[in-house]
Amino acid sequence: MPRTSTLIAPALLLAAAAALARPAPPPSNYQYRASGTEPFWTLTIDPARLVFTDRGTGTSISEATPSSAISSNGESYRSGRLAISVTHTDCSNGMSDETYGDTVEVSVDGGKPYRGCGGVFATPRSIVGTSWQVLAVNGRDTPAARRQRAGMAGVDEDGRRRGKRQPRAEDLYTLSFDAKGRFTGLLGCNRLSSRYTANGWNVSVAQPLAATRKACPDMSFETSGSGILARPFAVQLLENERGTLTGAGGTMALRRIY
Repeated sequence: MPRTSTLIAPALLLAAAAALARPAPPPSNYQYRASGTEPFWTLTIDPARLVFTDRGTGTSISEATPSSAISSNGESYRSGRLAISVTHTDCSNGMSDETYGDTVEVSVDGGKPYRGCGGVFATPRSIVGTSWQVLAVNGRDTPAARRQRAGMAGVDEDGRRRGKRQPRAEDLYTLSFDAKGRFTGLLGCNRLSSRYTANGWNVSVAQPLAATRKACPDMSFETSGSGILARPFAVQLLENERGTLTGAGGTMALRRIY
């Protein structure tokens, strides 16, 4: 009997260790996010869909999420057009000094891979090197927010029907603060740009803003948003990569892209 107990005990310990090492299944609302720079791209993976977007070319691919292949230091996914490799090693996004938990590569149609970082976003120390999607201006939801609620993020149905690429709402409502002190923004129509200064999350954008000169059917978000950006403001970080921009000119609801 003692000998039998001696043999069984290690087996039980190994089984318990394996159970502890095995990750718990993700919750149904889990979403993995990754991004890269030069070119700017984003990737989201949830239990139902994976969506890849090259923000420079406007290319967007949305496909059903395949089963992952698990390796000793990461996992990979292969869908119809995308090959994704996630390696659990520290990664810097090149725009700031923030570190992420994973190094990610994405290949589209077998082409040269996009390289970037993924996993849980590190909490940034300041607004420098961050980019945001604008969800609301003075309490009014942007088309980008409405599309997200309808489950249409990453899908360009209008452009697909017309046989040509159309700008997506998600790409027309953004604010970016790069690591070199350059601000760029889109609020539905014209591209805005200027220099900015930041002290942590307190920001001042140099005036006047430079802007392209397109005339669009609805310029109300641009008019209201430009008024907010014309005066110093502060950004407060919330949960789930959300933020609130508040100043004397008004407020914006934001979602962090990277």
